[in-house]
Amino acid sequence: MNNCELLNDHQIITGLIGAAANAPAGDPRAARWATEALALARAVGLPILIEEAEGVLGRIAHDTTCGWSAWWNSNRMSA
Repeated sequence: MNNCELLNDHQIITGLIGAAANAPAGDPRAARWATEALALARAVGLPILIEEAEGVLGRIAHDTTCGWSAWWNSNRMSA
């Protein structure tokens, strides 16, 4: 995420959401990026991006706490 000073609010937030969504759920940066995206989306009042960031945070929380998802993701990665 370089050259953020050249991007508008929407681009910065969607970049953070995309990075978080594509990172493994166990990567601590994923939750940090999604949380930052959520805070920025709320600050500038972009309801669709608020919903997207909340969804990514929910997926991260689920994937890191659900035993079946953890098993599935670890087996999928090794195949």
